[in-house]
Amino acid sequence: AHVCLLIMELAMDLHNYQQVHDYASKAEHSTTPGDTSLPNKLRVASGLAYIGEGNFEQAAKALTSIVGDEIGNNTCAEDVALYTVLCGIASLNRIQLLRLLENQSGLLELVPAACDAMMRFCRAEYQSCLAILQQLHPILELDLHLAPHLARLMETILHKCLVEYLRPYRKVNLEQMSKAFNIPLETLFSSLAQLIGDGRIKFARLDCRSQTLVKDPSLEVEERKQKTEEKMTILEDNILNDAYAMIIRMSCLENEQIVDRRKSSYPGDLDDDD
Repeated sequence: AHVCLLIMELAMDLHNYQQVHDYASKAEHSTTPGDTSLPNKLRVASGLAYIGEGNFEQAAKALTSIVGDEIGNNTCAEDVALYTVLCGIASLNRIQLLRLLENQSGLLELVPAACDAMMRFCRAEYQSCLAILQQLHPILELDLHLAPHLARLMETILHKCLVEYLRPYRKVNLEQMSKAFNIPLETLFSSLAQLIGDGRIKFARLDCRSQTLVKDPSLEVEERKQKTEEKMTILEDNILNDAYAMIIRMSCLENEQIVDRRKSSYPGDLDDDD
């Protein structure tokens, strides 16, 4: 296990994240019952590797499974708590975040500012959440593991806040929205265009003339129509398959190509003629 940890540290320095996952799986088989030190080190290494890959959801799952405060030599509990909060905001839903606050309260208390940002996200106070994270940005830029992926992580959190903010509305004034998020209108237009193109904001279009985002109900109707047509195609195939099977059975009966089990003394016996 010690050799696996050394190889994982070297692979992390070389940004060979797949090798980190491979040796973490190998080292898991050498853990002893009751030992939390080695499993925690493996989970931290896996979480950092997932962050390096940009897979923030898997990173959050790996980091939230840590038990106790014994983390390892390369990272401290405060860093792990910070990684957990940021990856959680980026990927987990409100129910999962509230469960995280309940189950990992001892660990998250080590980073009160980040924990406050998570609470504000759960209360839909997105501007306050982003403001706190912006205050932490100079400190996060100095983090050895997080700094190379900080821009993408912050962009993911911003996009998630935008999606959640727009969820209950059908029409939104983008000027007011830019003031609510305290970001330039051009940046907001660019982010929303990317989210619409990626399909994360459905049935929406940007009106540059009136500077609004409008969700078009007709697009939703078209998608429902397309899904209905797909279901009808599947139902048609099933009906045709049943009809073909029935025709084959009738042909077998007409040509006496059957097995009569009623004449057998046991259910598994067959007649000689068959």
